[in-house]
Amino acid sequence: MGGILTWVLRKECGETHVMRRFTNPMPGIVKTPEFLRGEKHAVNDAVMFWLNYKADWEAHQHDGAFEYASSRSLTPYPAPFAPYDYGLIATDFATRTFLSCQGYSRLDSLLDMELSYPDSHPEDFESARALRQAGLISHHRITAPGAALADLALNTFAQAHLDEAGRLIFPRTIAFADLKRFCHENRRAHSKISWITAEISVPGLTFQTLPEMAPGNEIREALSALGFTFALSDIEAFAAWDRQNEEAA
Repeated sequence: MGGILTWVLRKECGETHVMRRFTNPMPGIVKTPEFLRGEKHAVNDAVMFWLNYKADWEAHQHDGAFEYASSRSLTPYPAPFAPYDYGLIATDFATRTFLSCQGYSRLDSLLDMELSYPDSHPEDFESARALRQAGLISHHRITAPGAALADLALNTFAQAHLDEAGRLIFPRTIAFADLKRFCHENRRAHSKISWITAEISVPGLTFQTLPEMAPGNEIREALSALGFTFALSDIEAFAAWDRQNEEAA
């Protein structure tokens, strides 16, 4: 379904944009090899649409003759530096840290459709395939696989193992073609294969994840540790976030 969240993007040079953005396109923007590596063209492209909405709003907020339908939906420009609706993500290339406090899509993993749903449209395979080809997938994981699937995997692959949380791990030392064959042959008998995720690992990049309804002081503390500061209006927006969570509890 999706909605809106706050996206804080700080470039390596320190230039910072605090944006409200729709959740749906976020995974396709953030989880690409070029953006994860902080390539300038990818980072600039990620901000471009919002800058267009901002300019459109500033030009037409009084006459309503917007060029983009999203311009009125993503106000204000810039957004308060606080989580909103679905939460907040910060992609900080100054400290090489991606921080996430939202429940729409994790920044450090993605469902590998080529393994879990082989009948899907080939375009659905492209995201994980691009990351794999760039060497940015560290392993595949199945959470709570169940004893039967775990035993089958451990007997099939010497490198497979269960981690301390009981998750089934397939290291990238396992040939992808072999893992793909295993998943396709056993998907119908073991439904958990439909939830196999590719875990993203980028040299020098740290992923930090907070609970999606974390209290404002915890989020602010994590952002402060990265060197961000807040205006009074931001503190008030954090208070509104806490009130929203209290009402939803």
